[in-house]
Amino acid sequence: MYSTCSLEPEENEAVVASVLAENSNVRLIPLRKRIEELRSEDVISASGAENLLREMTAEGNVRLLPGRFESDGFFVAMIEKLA
Repeated sequence: MYSTCSLEPEENEAVVASVLAENSNVRLIPLRKRIEELRSEDVISASGAENLLREMTAEGNVRLLPGRFESDGFFVAMIEKLA
């Protein structure tokens, strides 16, 4: 997991893009499936899952905006190392 308490593209999307470009043995994992799994396991509520899914970026990351989740801004991406 790559997560920051920043909404700045140079600290988020740019870092993820750089990691992906520099490492052929990694890939970005869209978070949609994991959020849905957490919901089905009752780790998060249905409304919590729906709220997170609304915050998905086109690439499959999550961007939480201040005021929408009673928190600061956050960015979350999942990068998997391939075998």
